[in-house]
Amino acid sequence: MIILHKGNRVDNNEEVRGYLTMMWGQFHIVMENDENTAYPVLEKTISPCFEGTPLQGIMFVNLRDLPENSRTYTPPNEKEIERIEILEEKKANGTITDEEENEFESFKLKFGRKKNG
Repeated sequence: MIILHKGNRVDNNEEVRGYLTMMWGQFHIVMENDENTAYPVLEKTISPCFEGTPLQGIMFVNLRDLPENSRTYTPPNEKEIERIEILEEKKANGTITDEEENEFESFKLKFGRKKNG
């Protein structure tokens, strides 16, 4: 499995989600549903995207292709993956508690980008 990434487009700052790649010396996100569309993204806004993404199986992260400030990224371990999947399902079903919501937010901070940055 390949982890999707999100980042803000260079041209209009809109957040996009897809596959991270380097093209023409700049990071781009290739759209998940259209491999012919890739948007250049602001490097400082790139982060792994777990929202709506199943985290089953082995994850592959090519550290060489991540921005410099993300190269210390460590994917979640099996136990964390299982917990994230449970929390994602509860959030989708509307059965997540406040405590679980806080736990889910801490996972997003640990494995993704902070809301403001």
